[in-house]
Amino acid sequence: MGKLVIVVVDDQLLVVNAIKRVLHVAGYESQGFTDPTLALKYIEKKTDLFVLITDYNMPQMMGDEFICEVQKIHPHLPCVVITGVATREMITKLTTTVKVTRILSKPWNTNVLLGVLETLKESHGKNPEELKRGAKDK
Repeated sequence: MGKLVIVVVDDQLLVVNAIKRVLHVAGYESQGFTDPTLALKYIEKKTDLFVLITDYNMPQMMGDEFICEVQKIHPHLPCVVITGVATREMITKLTTTVKVTRILSKPWNTNVLLGVLETLKESHGKNPEELKRGAKDK
């Protein structure tokens, strides 16, 4: 098996490319999408996924709906949401309707993002609740 892939989804190409650059420099393999529907088609075919990093507010599909669809395919895939608008309603929706590992605000702190990924990498192979706890403690 090759490297595990991080899927990056944001409706803004600049954001996708910026996150992918950060991941590349840190040694991660990533695949980026500006359309959650295309990302779902990719995710359906992949088994070597490590983490999903996604925006919340996207015109094609809201983040909670997208994560719900992803988790039907890969129920234990850690999901990190990076959003410019973190309302209490959105956070409640994300934490009660889907399993989200971490919510980060835009502009994101690269060190925090890489710290979350490092915690997930160290925890890889543990059950999802352990992954979730580890990422939140960081």
